[in-house]
Amino acid sequence: MPPESDPSSAANFPVYEMWWRCEFCGAEALRAKTQRHCPHCGAPQNPANRYFPPESAQTALTEHVYHGPDRLCGACGVANTGNARFCERCGAPLDEARTVVLHRDEANQPNDPPKTSTPPRATSRRGLIVVSMVLGAIALAYFWRDEVSVELIAKPWRHEIKVEQFLIVEETAWCRALPRDARVTHRRREVEHWIDVPDGETCQNQRVDLGDGTFTTRQHCQPRYRREPVYADRCTYTVQRWRSVPSLIAEGQDGDPQDPRIDFTPGTCLGCKRIAGQSQSYAWLLRAEATSRRFECPASNPEWSRRPLHSRGQLAVGVLSRRAHCASLRWETP
Repeated sequence: MPPESDPSSAANFPVYEMWWRCEFCGAEALRAKTQRHCPHCGAPQNPANRYFPPESAQTALTEHVYHGPDRLCGACGVANTGNARFCERCGAPLDEARTVVLHRDEANQPNDPPKTSTPPRATSRRGLIVVSMVLGAIALAYFWRDEVSVELIAKPWRHEIKVEQFLIVEETAWCRALPRDARVTHRRREVEHWIDVPDGETCQNQRVDLGDGTFTTRQHCQPRYRREPVYADRCTYTVQRWRSVPSLIAEGQDGDPQDPRIDFTPGTCLGCKRIAGQSQSYAWLLRAEATSRRFECPASNPEWSRRPLHSRGQLAVGVLSRRAHCASLRWETP
């Protein structure tokens, strides 16, 4: 079939006449090849207003001679036949005239694309107002703050030791990628992945604009595929591995931190445990002097250790969110 980029090769296929719409009087369904001027108002045809007729109204041209796409006169803009040397309206030479833009006929798309309506300005303004109000409320909730006097009433702390234990664990993997020390307990066939297998073509007729007020049809085919599973062996096996177990935790609010007691002897035997990491966290527990509302703020250990209970300071609190902004905490000088 002729490629769309070379419409002239469509001479051996049926040729039909396109329609056009007069932009001056609004007349529809005018013949794009045989009616170069509007029969109602006499206006010249605008190639940009050409469109494909409904399939039930296609008109075949039995003696059509194709001279290539129409060329637009650079002086007056009128479309001329592809073999014209001078504009039929103003006489200007067409040596460097550009060709008309070809129309596309997308599969399963209407010939006349639906006109999109612009939302009313009032609706746009209302939407903008609503968005502005929401953003304003968010900004107000975050930035509107009030400073309150607070007292340090407790010094929470938490020490954690992360623990791992050497255990026999059960895992699954594709049998071709098992660990060397795995002991297989079960093997089964499973779908590993899916592949697309060619399964013929899906073809449909598509109309091709020849650019001179006519069009032809061609068969447009796309490959069709079917999904097929690919199977492989999946193994269940046991191995000895280090695995995380519940951590050892010590915590309190007395300002006297201690490490949790280790209740095991580290080793590498089956069932043995080992230390996998440690972490510590410290905080201030503050009470607002006016409202007795409590806030907890993170603290660094050196300052946390030195700061005595019942110390006083100033803390910024969101007026609407009631959330403490801990970075603003300032301690009063004793």
